[in-house]
Amino acid sequence: MNPFSRNLLALVAGFCDTATFIHMGGVFSAHVTGNFVLFAAAVAQGLQSDDYLKIVTLPVFVIAVMVAMLIAGKRALPGRKVRRILIAITLLMILAALLAVLGMQKTPGNHLGDLDVLITLLLVIAMAMQNTIHRFITGPMTTVMTGMVMNTTAGLVDRFILRTEGDAQKIPTTDVNPIIMIATFALGCLISGFLTVSFGLASIALPAGLLCLVLVVEHRSAEPD
Repeated sequence: MNPFSRNLLALVAGFCDTATFIHMGGVFSAHVTGNFVLFAAAVAQGLQSDDYLKIVTLPVFVIAVMVAMLIAGKRALPGRKVRRILIAITLLMILAALLAVLGMQKTPGNHLGDLDVLITLLLVIAMAMQNTIHRFITGPMTTVMTGMVMNTTAGLVDRFILRTEGDAQKIPTTDVNPIIMIATFALGCLISGFLTVSFGLASIALPAGLLCLVLVVEHRSAEPD
């Protein structure tokens, strides 16, 4: 996958994760395992009705990944075509969420209404699709930065401090700069923070636009399947 596309996907993931976390009072759409921590904290402090959404995100995420794999495996498509399809589905899910947001503007009120829940789950599905893309490309993931930070830090220590020689300690290199990707993800979080606070979930129009750009870039890419 084109490095530019991968960095845009990292920005999209950071944006969506932050948007749902702010709007839904602490629900991740990309880093769904983090919702377990938040749910456990809510159990200890006293569950509210909207806390159950945190635990619902995991089965929804899992089912979406299963669907993505079935789409890829059923037709035995080349990796590049699978990536395009999954990016397109990610875009469609975000556009569907955006339509729900526009519908919600007409009936403001309850913070966790049915449309809020629907929007969150659509974004969870979108991020599940984006996560699944990494089954068909090599290199670091765009959706969760914890492993990226660990690998990057370990690699820097190994290279500049320990100066270890030998293949066992070496981390595979790709055409993607991990530091830039981490920064891009963080930038997506930062932009989302400001836009979501100012405009609510209507701000997801930005990641939708970025995904359109990703599809254009990938269509024009000369990278083989």
